[in-house]
Parts: sequence; C-alpha cells; structure tokens
Amino acid sequence: MTDLDRRRPPSIAPRSSGSRPSTSRPAVPRPPSSSPRAERADRADEASPALAGKQARGGRKPEREADAKQPAPAKKPAPATKAAPPKKPAAAKQQAADRKPHAQTPARGAAPATVDSTEAAALSPGAPTRRAIPDPDVPSPWQAATVTDVSDRVKQRDDERRRAALLVATRRWGLRLLVVGAVAGLAWLGLASPWFALDEEHIEITGVSQLTDAEEVDAIVAEYIGTPLAAVGIRSITSQLEAMPSVHDATVTRVWPDGLAVEVDEAIPVAAVRVDEGFQLLDDSGAVITVAEAAPDVPVIQIPTGEGSARILDAVLTVLDAVPEEIRATMTSMQASTEDSVHLTLADGPDVEWGSAEESDLKAEVLTLLLSQPAGKNADVIDVSAPTLPITRSN
Repeated sequence: MTDLDRRRPPSIAPRSSGSRPSTSRPAVPRPPSSSPRAERADRADEASPALAGKQARGGRKPEREADAKQPAPAKKPAPATKAAPPKKPAAAKQQAADRKPHAQTPARGAAPATVDSTEAAALSPGAPTRRAIPDPDVPSPWQAATVTDVSDRVKQRDDERRRAALLVATRRWGLRLLVVGAVAGLAWLGLASPWFALDEEHIEITGVSQLTDAEEVDAIVAEYIGTPLAAVGIRSITSQLEAMPSVHDATVTRVWPDGLAVEVDEAIPVAAVRVDEGFQLLDDSGAVITVAEAAPDVPVIQIPTGEGSARILDAVLTVLDAVPEEIRATMTSMQASTEDSVHLTLADGPDVEWGSAEESDLKAEVLTLLLSQPAGKNADVIDVSAPTLPITRSN
C-alpha cells in the first residue's frame, strides 16, 4: 500500500487498472490563490531553478536529476471526480467576489508586504469573519455628530425660531400701538383740538319766523360755541328746540370742520282765541302756539270759558278740520255755546249752522254742493245740521 492509499479515506476504495474509466468531467483547475501564503509559495518556486544551478556548479547534482534516475512509481488510477456544481448567475458571482478580501497588488519595485499569521488566517478564503469590537473611549461618527453637530443645529434652529417669534410679536405689537395711536390722535382731534371747535360764524339757523322767538333759539345753540364739534350735544339742542310751543320739529346737523346747521319746522296756527293780551294762536291739536297782538288769516273762535270749554273747543277744532280748504279761506269766525251748536261765519256768503261734530265729512260735501248753486249763494243761512235734509233760508 502506497502513501497515497494510506491518506485516502476508507470510504473511497482504489480503482483497479482494469476497471471502467470514469465518465465524469475532469476537475476544473482552481485559479492561483491571491492570498499572501500563495504569493510566498510562488516566489519560492521561481527561486528554485537558480538554487539548482548553484548546486550544479558546486559539484552537487540537482535533486531533480536524482529523482529522474529513480524508477517511476506505478501509475495510480485517477480518483473519482465529483460533478461540477451548477454555474451561479453573474450577480451571485459578483456578490461572492465582493465578499472575498482582495489582495493589494504591490507597486512595481516595491518590497512585498509582510503579513503575520493572524492576518493571513483572517485573509484566507475559508477563514470566518470577525466583527471589530468598537473602542468605548473613541466615539463613533454618529455619537460625535450627536454631541457636536446635532446640538449646534438644534441651538441654531432654536435661535431662528426665537428670532422669528420675536419678529412676529414685534410686528403685532407695533401694529396694535399704531392703531391705538391713530385712534387716540383722531379722538384728540375730534374732542380736544381747537381746529374742530364750533365757530359762531359758521352756525346757520333756518325756519324761524314771527311765531318763534329767534333770540331763544340763538341762546340754545350759543351754549356750545367753542366746543369741539364732535362733543356738541345734537340731541340736547334738538330736544330743547322741540320743547318750544311754536316749534313742531327741529333738525340739527354737524357741518365739518366747525359748523352747525339748525332747521326749525314751526307749528301752523289754524285758529285764534281772543284773550286779554291779544290772540292765542292754536294748532290743529288745540295747543297754544304763541300769543300775538293780531290774529293772522285764521278764523277767530268764540267759545265760553270755564267748565266744559275744553269739550267745546275740541268740537270746534274737529269741524274746522273737516271744512274744505276753499271754504276755510273765507271763514272769519266760529262760534259755539255748546258742543252741538257750532256756527260758521263766511266773509262773502251765508252763515252756516253746522250743529255737532258728528257726520262732519258728509256735512262738508253737502255745504260744498249748496254753495255751488245760486240758491245757496243767495241764501242768508244754510242749515246742514241734518245733512240728509239741508235747509237754505233767506231773510
């Protein structure tokens, strides 16, 4: 048994010379290893011819010649080869090549790099890979960035946010102060500035006639002369003017920057009552407008004074309101001793017995119709107290 047979495992039996030759594919030769150990072996093979030449010159025969004279050992059958594994895809080959450590090719003329046993074992193709244990004293790039760069970025962002918030708050408060200042300025101009004070020369009063005391109206408005126009009491002036008997309505308007417009709507007298001082002018509600020395172009009412005079006056005014305008213009007086005995006196025409204030509208239509006929015009008295049976009399 040869040395080769001893090394072969028991499971593999030597093939006899007369056995059937193997039909398996020949083993694919492996490419030369690129590890440091393989490089040293290649350098040793290159140096062996030179060493053999030196031995020949020194009188020693090369070992190869001695080996050549020895009889050749018996040729042993080739061991059975296993089937070649299936080819891997190109992507798988590329990934496997990336996992293998690449040997660094030394530059031309440079000394070969020495690799100790530990590195050689680590760089060998079948050696297991070991993960490097990080040094706790040396911070990792992530830890260094967290401690320095990240903290600086956080501080920078906080500063930017703080400046942005301060800028927004400054603008907001600045706008508020600007609005408050503008309002305060306008308030001062309107309420305290002399530029907008009421000027006496710029006060205009209209609608005042002989019925209203103009001096009383001027006194009411003169209280606000020199006062800022915005502080002038428009309602106060209006209420004081309307409280006057001769004023039916009043309108007061500010005229900027320092003026005032007052418009007075006087009450219209519809009748007059003789009194010791003259004539009391009455409006359509019976209120006394004023007292005048002479009665204007209104009928003079003659009624008794004392108890019941108010009811008589209401009846007379109701009749007066129902009389047509063209007949009222010719009336000179109205007399009534009771509520049911109203009498009208026309300037150019007959006297009219009206009676009570009931059915005044119908009586007004009958009177207008009778005055339009010759019998009514030439009559001395027209009685419409019973409007369905009017009577005309001549003296």
